[in-house]
Amino acid sequence: MIRVILAVVSAAYLIAAAATYYFHLPLWLTAYLLINGLVIAVALPVERGRYRGATDRGQWEPTGERFVDPTTGRLVEVQYDRRSGKRRYRDQNLTGS
Repeated sequence: MIRVILAVVSAAYLIAAAATYYFHLPLWLTAYLLINGLVIAVALPVERGRYRGATDRGQWEPTGERFVDPTTGRLVEVQYDRRSGKRRYRDQNLTGS
């Protein structure tokens, strides 16, 4: 949902930039709107893959930690990779009580 909202905001910035340019409004305003619209438009596809790296690579082992995610209400298990020191959180597909 947030991605749709940001896409609409980006489009609004770009349309406003075109309108300010068309109506000969100050160039700094056009540049401001254009840059903001482009930053959001470029960030949307770049951000999508940022947090979805190759998390299955490595030797993941359970730490024994489990908790109920307060956002989803689902049981989550913590796993640890000794080589990289990274942790990941795996949904156990159980509804927490």
